[in-house]
Amino acid sequence: MAQVSVFRLRVGVVLIGIFWIPIWLLAPLVAALVNQPVGSVTLTIAIVQTIIGLFGALIAGRQALMIVRHTKMRAAPAVIWHVLWTGKLDEPGPSEEPGASEPDTSALPGG
Repeated sequence: MAQVSVFRLRVGVVLIGIFWIPIWLLAPLVAALVNQPVGSVTLTIAIVQTIIGLFGALIAGRQALMIVRHTKMRAAPAVIWHVLWTGKLDEPGPSEEPGASEPDTSALPGG
């Protein structure tokens, strides 16, 4: 799999999170501090926040796309969450199938 940057994935998610925070609610307070109309301050905050969110989606989306291309669609959200949480992308090798490390008990008596 191509090199996935955990840092970029996390930064992108943080920027998307900043996009979702309703910072525009502070527009009246900021407008009073800078002596500007509330409407223009609200519009400026909304535009800057939207640009931040789109930039975050671009950054995180590129990293997530690299993960999605190399995993099954059903497993992609779990793998992305695992990478975000642990910072590691665990890739099973060709000999590492589920249960491959367990001994074969079919030849044992009672097994």
